[in-house]
Formats: sequence, C-alpha cells, structure tokens
Amino acid sequence: MAISKEQKQEVVAKYCEWANRSKAVILTEYKGVTNEQLDDLRRRVREVGGEFHIVKNTLASLAFQRARHAFAQGFFEGSTAVGFAFAMQPPW
Repeated sequence: MAISKEQKQEVVAKYCEWANRSKAVILTEYKGVTNEQLDDLRRRVREVGGEFHIVKNTLASLAFQRARHAFAQGFFEGSTAVGFAFAMQPPW
C-alpha cells in the first residue's frame, strides 16, 4: 500500500531527527531474518536506548542527506535496515 506525500515527509523528518540525535548509525541488510527475530532485535535495541527500523531506501537516503550525513553510493540498495544508537551506555 502506497503512503501519501505527507506521510513520506513525516518519515523523512523522523529519520533526519534520529540521524542528528544518534551517537552511531548502523546500516544492515536484513535478508533471511524472520519477523520474530526482527521484533526481538527491535526490543533489545530499544532496551538500551536506540531504534532499529526497516527503511524505504529512497526516504532514508533523503533523510540522511538532509541531516548532512553522507553515505557512499550503494548503501541504500536492497533490503536495508537502520539502527540508531541514542544512548551509548552498556545494558548492565
């Protein structure tokens, strides 16, 4: 299902905000990972102060450009997920 232009703008704004707040950003390909594994990973990342999201490549690329965070060409291709690390504290 397609999302509206307004929804796309909201997504880009959220990713841009997270990119600016993050102490680290991790880009990964998530092929072969089950929904259960993704849910567990999201939960664990949130427990230590971060976010982990499957992203639409065009929107994520636009958000990082707006946040002035450059990635080499080819990073936003395929099945992309992004981890945002807001708090760099160990969970113990």
